[in-house]
Amino acid sequence: MGFLEYRSGSGLETVFADVELERAVLAALARDEQAFYSYAEDYLVPEVFHDPGNRAKFLELVEAYASGRPAPEVEGEPAPDLAAAVGKLCDLAQRRRVAVILEKFWRDLGSGKAVQDALAELVERAAEAQQAVKALAPGETRTAAELLREAVAVLGEQKRQKEETGRETPHPAFGKGLWSLDDLLGGMQPAVYALGGQPGVGKTFFSIYCASRYLTAAGDTGVVWVDVHETRPAWKLAVYLSCSVLGKCPQLYERLLADPAELLEGLRVDRVLERFVVLTAERNTTLLSVRGAVRRLMAQQGVKRVMVVVDYIQKLASYTSVATGQDMRLRVASAVSALTTLVGVCQGPVWLISGVAKDAYRRGAKDEASVADFKEAGEVEYSADVGLQLRWADDPRNSDVNSAVKALKLHVVKNRFGATGVVNLYSLQTECRYLQADPGYVSRPPELCVRGEGEAEGDDIPF
Repeated sequence: MGFLEYRSGSGLETVFADVELERAVLAALARDEQAFYSYAEDYLVPEVFHDPGNRAKFLELVEAYASGRPAPEVEGEPAPDLAAAVGKLCDLAQRRRVAVILEKFWRDLGSGKAVQDALAELVERAAEAQQAVKALAPGETRTAAELLREAVAVLGEQKRQKEETGRETPHPAFGKGLWSLDDLLGGMQPAVYALGGQPGVGKTFFSIYCASRYLTAAGDTGVVWVDVHETRPAWKLAVYLSCSVLGKCPQLYERLLADPAELLEGLRVDRVLERFVVLTAERNTTLLSVRGAVRRLMAQQGVKRVMVVVDYIQKLASYTSVATGQDMRLRVASAVSALTTLVGVCQGPVWLISGVAKDAYRRGAKDEASVADFKEAGEVEYSADVGLQLRWADDPRNSDVNSAVKALKLHVVKNRFGATGVVNLYSLQTECRYLQADPGYVSRPPELCVRGEGEAEGDDIPF
């Protein structure tokens, strides 16, 4: 059958089925309870079994082992290599699902659906199919020689990219103004980053700045921002991003003290804003929704590396947890664990904004930060590759309401790529950016300065 001849009901789905292999796997599981728990709970789901009778027998096995009853008898010889047989069934199940997805793709094209939309949905559904049935390679061993050859190939490609771009790191950099972060972390690598800090310290703005640096570093990068703020309009993120790219003060536009049309200049900077997508999280948002947003951005904009920002992880965990009665620590652990798998999909950093434990609020600027300061820190401590804690520095400009410079300390409390340490940061609000070198005293724009006592006398203010 030719590829273009595929039609609904053509039976292509049944090509990817092996009823006898399904029966052999069931026979092995029925004879070995330990094998059942090794494979069935982690890899086998009812949909893996294409034959209805085999699927029903699998459900009987599940019920029997769960209730402590003897397993039902299964006719036939057990699979001699159970690991290989289970892996084959998982692969066939994936192929069946992809066949169904391709059928819908052809129908969408035939119905006149936009090609970009059809392709984006195709990529998203294929990713969901891959996650629905896990690929299995139990007991796989590779020699050090094989691993070294892989390492040489990967590092060689990174070296080539570094030489072509002229960057100091093969990955998008934090910027010339934050050289110590690039020295410590090697740029924004494909990894899990956790950023903690108390409310108001600037976690969102610092994340926006890092996202803008990631976008402007190359034309093949994108950002998916998972926003769980229920009161902040999503369009404000676009304002902050445009100001960060253009070096403008966002408060001037938020308070209607400058022409908002000026922000459209950001659209002309290498399609930056088109490569930044906001996923507004709702109660029915799942981690597959995040994965789908990444896939769609890659398909629609042609980007190869995507930075995923979750603002913030504790709130998303409360949305995505299937068991609403779970302890919050377990919810966060589940969400962080699932988000770590995104690194391989997006080939970029997964950036988790986190709250801090109550004890961290009571500390002064001179106290050391630690991994334990993350709220529900357990999973962050083990799963994150990089842990960052943002703190106020001991600086008089922080209490000066008319100073556009705020002094901070960024504690690198965990770093799988090198040393930990503390980086001095200065938030320059007039340009919506962060610096490592102290810019000195910079006043806020006159329109934003807080007037002293008596300065407002005689003003005709209608509210």
